[in-house]
Amino acid sequence: MAKALADLKASLEGLLFPQTCLSCEQTIDGTGRPFLCAGCLSELPFTQHHLLIENEITDRLAGRIRLVFGGALFYYQPDTPVQRMIHALKYYQRPDLAERLGQYHSTRLQSVERLKDLSAIVPVPLHQKRLRERGYNQAEYYGRGLAKELGVPQRLDIIERVSFAGSQTKRSSEERLQNVRNVFQAMSRKLKGNHILLIDDVLTTGATLDLCAEALTTAMPDLKISVATIGMAV
Repeated sequence: MAKALADLKASLEGLLFPQTCLSCEQTIDGTGRPFLCAGCLSELPFTQHHLLIENEITDRLAGRIRLVFGGALFYYQPDTPVQRMIHALKYYQRPDLAERLGQYHSTRLQSVERLKDLSAIVPVPLHQKRLRERGYNQAEYYGRGLAKELGVPQRLDIIERVSFAGSQTKRSSEERLQNVRNVFQAMSRKLKGNHILLIDDVLTTGATLDLCAEALTTAMPDLKISVATIGMAV
């Protein structure tokens, strides 16, 4: 009965509030709040990082983070459906989209043997000023989706952002690196010796993840770190 009522509610919402594809803007079935039409969905540039011990993410972070595993769901480029999805979940009040992408990514990560001993999922934090402006942390919602399907708790009490560095979007690689130095600090050592999945929405230069990992491993030198993101800039 409960499922039937939920299906009816979703169908009515789809009828009264039709959704549009984030890429081509065609109207699509609103059931379950989809984000792309079938045609655009089929063209998404999925990575195969979950099948590879070494890949573009591990290469990009080599020598900076001692990774157990690294993987993105999509390749990210400007003016593509992936960019429009990322912008929607960051700037247009679609945290639900981040959560759904986390659930989708988890279906791939479940097969990764190196992630079987994960103790926690840790999202890259936003500064409180940015959190108040946006109303939510998109990485946290992505983590909710991962946590729900992987059966691993998400921890928001492990690392914090202690200074506000502003938007990274239009900065050069060197400016990004300088902009995130000394802005993260570990809040707890409770995960000492554990294996965490450090997550963010998009990996560009890797500077943000690098500095998060540095803050965590300074506090917990034997912490094992894996990384997952929705997108990876190419």
